[in-house]
Amino acid sequence: MMGEADKFTDTVTLDIKATWLDLFEPYQYISSPKQPVPNHEELNWWIHCYPNGANGDCRGKVGVAVFTSDGNFELSVVFTIQNTDITTGNFTKQCDGPFSQAANAFTTHNQLELLAEDVFQDGTFVIQCDVVFNFSCEAVLNNLKLIEKPKSFEDNCIVKIDRDMLTFKPGRQAKTKKQVINGITWWIVYQPNGETEDDQHYVGVYFHVFGGPIITNFTCSMIMDGVKLEKTGIVRLTDDRGEGFRFVSHKQFLLAVDEEDNVDIKCHVTFYQFPAVTITATNKTETPAPTVASKSSSDHSHVCQDTISISMLDIMLDNTANGDFDTTPMTPVKGSDKHQWRLQVFPAGDFPRAEGYVSLYLDALTTEVKPVQCSGVVKIDGTNFEKKFSFAVEDGNVTGFPKLISHDKLKMLNCVSEGAIKFVCEANFETG
Repeated sequence: MMGEADKFTDTVTLDIKATWLDLFEPYQYISSPKQPVPNHEELNWWIHCYPNGANGDCRGKVGVAVFTSDGNFELSVVFTIQNTDITTGNFTKQCDGPFSQAANAFTTHNQLELLAEDVFQDGTFVIQCDVVFNFSCEAVLNNLKLIEKPKSFEDNCIVKIDRDMLTFKPGRQAKTKKQVINGITWWIVYQPNGETEDDQHYVGVYFHVFGGPIITNFTCSMIMDGVKLEKTGIVRLTDDRGEGFRFVSHKQFLLAVDEEDNVDIKCHVTFYQFPAVTITATNKTETPAPTVASKSSSDHSHVCQDTISISMLDIMLDNTANGDFDTTPMTPVKGSDKHQWRLQVFPAGDFPRAEGYVSLYLDALTTEVKPVQCSGVVKIDGTNFEKKFSFAVEDGNVTGFPKLISHDKLKMLNCVSEGAIKFVCEANFETG
């Protein structure tokens, strides 16, 4: 019989000002403090609220998300807005490891405006999240897992921007001092008035590394209107280019200036450094493929067999923007001096049509004048999942799966190894 100690119930709330609905930009969020779970060391949970959308397609909507730092429990969650009937309803998930679940369109600005008299108290409404952790349900007890978390290390710095720097021309930039941690040198490049003309009136913040490639989770934050505004990105950084975003608008910046007309932007970075998440192009041939020169007749086909793989952190499923992708290098196909190929993975889908899915594409090129057919299978390492494909290799011809697999199904496959999910593509290139 299940005892009370096998369950833990908790509640957290966030006060959201009505003025933040339009003041915040998509992707910017407010976070609750991390809540500890008693008797479970290192297990915490917390929530985010996105006052103006969790992504660019959700502007004008309020998004919410719940996070846990560990797993091996069943989690029931319900979000509500106090004094209204607005709710996500109760959803329950079995969590084998660190978990996150988002409701990107929890409610809309228009809906809140219609309910203003009931919702807003002194210009503020309250988002409430109720959770129940169940540590001894049958599904959990029969499927206990020791999830090996990716090795990580953290660092941070402060970017101090003077109000007068907002008058810089777009593209003019400044840099922080370089910092070194665990063999990774990193620094911030920031543009007080945007990277390009299209970005002016925004502060751009970009992370750079030397010692990559490395998967990086970076968060920028500043205090504005009495609350900590945050924005996060998860990308693979290489030595040749930085990654970042338009962090805040000048309007937001001016609400954050201190008595000396400065704003401190805190930049926190977590590096995940292990082979499993380094993008790799793995070429292997089960049986030696004949060379083109060995064919004496044009009537005979020539087949090359090859394998290529790409890995991503599982946390990218819920913390990557729709349209963001990673790619292997364009790599020669084993046994051919004419074919090249690569894999591209979109953890949060390629376009809004694929939100909630992983998109994967195979890009192949050839200088062969004869027809070339590429056929094979995409697999998820450690599972029985596979999808077959076949296409003609021609200029500009890319094949793939806009909805390779849903996030919910992927999480159920238990295919995470050292915090990463590995996609493997096995293919034959047949010249006929």
